[in-house]
Amino acid sequence: MRALVVVKIGGSNLSNIDSYVRAAGYVRQLYEAGLLPIVVVSAAKGVTDKLLVTLQGDINAFHEVVELYSELARGIGGEKLEQEVRGLAEVPLKAIKAGLERPVLGDIVLSYGEKASKLVLSSAIETEVGRVVRVDAEEVIKTDSRHGDASIIYENTEPRVEWLVKTASENNVVIVIEGFIGSGEKGVTTTLGRGGSDLTATAIAALGGIGEVRLITNVKGVYSVDPELGVKPRVVKCLSYREADEAARHGVKRFNAKTFEPLLFFPGPVVRIGDYEHLGSSVMRELEEGDKGPKIIHASLSPHPRVVVIGEDGSRLRTIRRVVEVLESEDVEIQGLEAGVGRHSVVVYIPKDYIPRAVRLLHKNLIGEAGS
Repeated sequence: MRALVVVKIGGSNLSNIDSYVRAAGYVRQLYEAGLLPIVVVSAAKGVTDKLLVTLQGDINAFHEVVELYSELARGIGGEKLEQEVRGLAEVPLKAIKAGLERPVLGDIVLSYGEKASKLVLSSAIETEVGRVVRVDAEEVIKTDSRHGDASIIYENTEPRVEWLVKTASENNVVIVIEGFIGSGEKGVTTTLGRGGSDLTATAIAALGGIGEVRLITNVKGVYSVDPELGVKPRVVKCLSYREADEAARHGVKRFNAKTFEPLLFFPGPVVRIGDYEHLGSSVMRELEEGDKGPKIIHASLSPHPRVVVIGEDGSRLRTIRRVVEVLESEDVEIQGLEAGVGRHSVVVYIPKDYIPRAVRLLHKNLIGEAGS
């Protein structure tokens, strides 16, 4: 029997016909390697932003999205697929004309991005693999009724995920399902908020007893520091669920606050993060002792300028002392420090002008130079 794997294809990897074909080729490689992918698909690059503009009253932005997907559909699946994509657009267009209240309307409009993307990608995968079943996320991911930032109701979702897994395994088919979308009371469409597609992927894996999730993005993994801060980053090889959750809480790029929620409740899968060629980072339930310690240096200006050192056991006294020693040795002014019990970070409050130097010093001394 093939081993199941959940694969989320991020929007940064979906922009034109070639990119959808490449994503489908990756799924074929997994299938040929003896795996059985459940593919969670995001909206194409830039689509969600245009749909948000639509909700501000610019209907032309919606029509631009429809034309984008129509062109993709025509190039991949021909006229029939193009008509399916255009047909999907009728629901949000009717909702806009009906003047539905914003929270409900927002989810209907935003969900079009993932729904149309699923049609296009599933067609491309069918060409590559030949065994594909499209599944509507609204039939699987059951949520509360908080539009725009819904929470998954796990006890209602679990039996539907079990059905999904059974369908894939017994029929040896690739499942393609939208990320980001669910349904609340009476089947009304909801969306899961920022990072919703990642959450869909981890929830399916956790509830379905699937051992691996692959979050496919456009970089090789999780970076130890934001390159925009002027420091060459390392790719973080491994993190625990707790470290990943801590990184999400602090707003680190590639992490979203909800992504790892299911894994804290239903631990099991390893989450691998990277691009098609290199899944450089793995997030797992527990780490070996030698893999613990500082992993990520993060900086933020809001609400107060601060630098955060993230890593399991980061709140231990020796790590706090090391952070203080490094900064004081270069006369970086420390205005405050926070290291809560049970948290896996040390937060140092410093003046804004010191942040670039503090980041460089802490990365060099606690994590090391890239390539070293």
